[in-house]
Amino acid sequence: MKKTMAVLMTLVMALTMCSCGQKDQGGSQEATPDAAPAESGSEGDETADAAEGGSEKTVTIGDYTFTIDTAKDPKDIEIPVVYQNVQDIFASYMEEGVLGFAEEKGINAYVTGSNDWSAESQYNLMETLVTKKPDAIAIAAADDQTLTPVINKALEAGIPVLCVNCDAPSSGRLAYLGRDDVEAGREVAKYIVEKLTEKYGEPKGKILMTTTGAGNNWSDQREAGNREIFEQYPDIEIVDFINATGDEQSMYGMLENALLANPDIDAMCNMGGTMDLWGRLMKNQGRTDIIAVGNDLYGDVLSYIKDGYLTCSYGQRVYEQCYGGVEQLYNFLTTGDPASFKENDVPFYIFRVDAANVEEVLEQRESGTPIG
Repeated sequence: MKKTMAVLMTLVMALTMCSCGQKDQGGSQEATPDAAPAESGSEGDETADAAEGGSEKTVTIGDYTFTIDTAKDPKDIEIPVVYQNVQDIFASYMEEGVLGFAEEKGINAYVTGSNDWSAESQYNLMETLVTKKPDAIAIAAADDQTLTPVINKALEAGIPVLCVNCDAPSSGRLAYLGRDDVEAGREVAKYIVEKLTEKYGEPKGKILMTTTGAGNNWSDQREAGNREIFEQYPDIEIVDFINATGDEQSMYGMLENALLANPDIDAMCNMGGTMDLWGRLMKNQGRTDIIAVGNDLYGDVLSYIKDGYLTCSYGQRVYEQCYGGVEQLYNFLTTGDPASFKENDVPFYIFRVDAANVEEVLEQRESGTPIG
């Protein structure tokens, strides 16, 4: 009897231990759903993808490291393009290039900026963007020295940044798409010297210089190129330098007053922003005797060249600059390849239009080709 009881007790203990083992195992299985990987798009999935060589990549370029998801839905990719004064008509020409690429790929790329030409305003906007952390940024830098710290701040935050139209070469920007504005200034001045020589048989005459953005990279660099050439000719006199600011009416008034104060000028040399208004002034006064050469092809500049109120103006293919800038950033964000960033061919952007080719360029614009 005692032996039978001992056997029974042994069996009970064995069954109890087996039951306890099954309960522990079953408890672990019940806990498994709570520890399951998060839904698609969460940090858990991204970590798993990275571990398996998936879509998340960490890329170092120079001193900066970027972590990107190369499989991100294009509609969720945000690339702001920061201009200086978005109220200026030039911003709309930039926007054509930005939206041209954005619509092609279905991404959220757009032009933004302040309502003045202040480098400080652009700096503040960049700081706000760094806080919001878009996928990448393109910027037409108003001033190299002012914008370099905040461009580097964005790069340090892991935001790829390149420059379009106006460069900040002191920064760590990943590329620059645009022309050499000093060289563009030289080209404008050389053309004026050529026309003055045709007029007088030698390089001499009085020149009025105009701009809308004194103190900004693009204006100061073009002015430097102008003066470098003009200073080679002692009989060329710069009678005044006008920085036409404010609304369109104010700007027009400043140009008109400058002409009243200097009625005998031989040439008007433009850094940018005033060509369309100067053409309007010349048309209103019926004057085709002043050599007028500068930058920009927007507004009615082409028509004024055709009709003789302006002599020549230099464009810079801003559509291609902005399209290409967004394209390079997009390529990097979707591949992680540092070779996505390429410096563009600078001479390509110094694009002259005068009486010799204005009809052809007008036909191109009328057919839908972006000319800026």
